[in-house]
Amino acid sequence: EDVRKLSASAVEAIAVFHGIASADWVIRESYWEDTFYSILVKREEMPYEQVMALAPQLEQLGWGLSIQGRKVYLVPLPVSKNRAIAHVKQLCGATHVIASGDSLLDLGLLRAADEAIAPAHGELYRAYESGKLTNESFGFTARSGIVAAEDILQFVADIMDREGSYANDYR
Repeated sequence: EDVRKLSASAVEAIAVFHGIASADWVIRESYWEDTFYSILVKREEMPYEQVMALAPQLEQLGWGLSIQGRKVYLVPLPVSKNRAIAHVKQLCGATHVIASGDSLLDLGLLRAADEAIAPAHGELYRAYESGKLTNESFGFTARSGIVAAEDILQFVADIMDREGSYANDYR
C-alpha cells in the first residue's frame, strides 16, 4: 500500500527511463512482481552519466535507480531491504542482525543492521572511493572480488565468537 501512496506509477517511472533509452544498449526490460524493473543493458555502450542523471527525477516520483553490473534497476522507494529486514526481525524475534551488500540498493539494509560490512568492490565501494558515501556505520572488506566473501564470513564468525554463539566445532 505504501508503494501506491508514496510512489508514482510504474508507467511513469519507466517513461522517464525511456526518455534516454536506446535499442543500441538496452537488451531487455523486465517488470517483476508488479513492483520493480530490471533492465538488462550493454554496459559498455550505455551512457552511464546520462542514466545516473535520471536519479533525481525518479526520486521525485518516489523511485530509486541503481546500476549493478549489466542491469539497471528502477525500484519504488518504499520497497527496500531495510523495511524487509525490519519485518523479518519482528516476525522471528531477532535482536541482532548482521548484513552485507554491495549495491546502493543495499545501503538501507546495511544502515538498519546492527553490524554490517560491504565488499571492497561494486556500486557502494565506488561511491565510497569517490567520496559520495561518507560517515557510514559499516566498513569494507580488505579484499575485493570472490575472496571478499571470505572476509565477510570472517566478519560474521568474529561477531559470533564475541557474542558467544559460535561453537568451535562448526569451524
